[in-house]
Amino acid sequence: LGYSSTLVAMDIPEEHIDESANRISEHPGVSHNYKRDHSFNLWFTLTLPPGADLEAEVAQLSAGAEARRTRILPALRVFKIGVELDLEQGANVAEKRRPSEQPPRSFTEEDLNYVRVLQQDLPLEPTPFQGWAESLGIRQRRMFVRARDFEASGVMRRFAAVIRHQKAGFAANGMICWHIPEDQLPDLGYRLASYPQVSHCYQRPAYPDWPYNVLSVVHALNRKKCEEIARRMSQEIGVDDYV
Repeated sequence: LGYSSTLVAMDIPEEHIDESANRISEHPGVSHNYKRDHSFNLWFTLTLPPGADLEAEVAQLSAGAEARRTRILPALRVFKIGVELDLEQGANVAEKRRPSEQPPRSFTEEDLNYVRVLQQDLPLEPTPFQGWAESLGIRQRRMFVRARDFEASGVMRRFAAVIRHQKAGFAANGMICWHIPEDQLPDLGYRLASYPQVSHCYQRPAYPDWPYNVLSVVHALNRKKCEEIARRMSQEIGVDDYV
C-alpha cells in the first residue's frame, strides 16, 4: 500500500526512559514500544504513510525523546512473522512456512476500498460481514473471494483475532539479537525461525555499535523460560554472540 515501516532502537538516559517512552507512544505511527535490557533500551516500530520522510520523522522523535543514539533497523529479510500461542504447552504453534517473497503489486481504487473495509475491527453482531459487504456494494461471497486473494498473494498477512498474550499467561517476551556471519545467512535465519517459541525473525542492518544482524522474538510464560530458550538456540545453531 506504499507505507514504510521500520524498527527503531534508542539509547535513552535511564532517568528519562518513562517520559521518553510516553512521548514516543503518542506518535500515531508507533506500535510495539518496549523497554529492553541493553544500552539501546527503547525499541519501537514506526509506520508512515506514502510520501513521508521516515529518517526525518525518526530524527524528530529522537530529539524529543532526548536519545543519545538512535539506530534505524528496517527489515532486510523476513524469516518469520506471526504468532499462534498454545495455551497449554506455552509455545508458538504457527505453521513453519517461509514468508511470501512476491513482488509488490499495483492497487486499483477498488482494491483500496476492500483494504479499508477488511482492516476494520469486526463488529460484534450476529452477521458482522453483512455490513461490510453492503458498504462495498457487493455480496458477502464476492468479498470473501477478494479477501482470500489478498491473503494468498501476501497483501493481507492474516485475518485473525488479536490476543493480548500477557493476559493469556505469556507474561514474558524476549528479543534475542544475533551476530550471525554473512556466509551463514539466510540458512541460520530460517533455522531460528523454525523454533516454535519464535514469533518474529528478521535480518536487519548492523552498525559498528550494534553488530547484531538477525533479531528473533520469543514468547514464554516467564523471563527464565525466555533465557532458557535463548541458551538452547545458541547451542543448537552454534552462535554464542547474542544479547
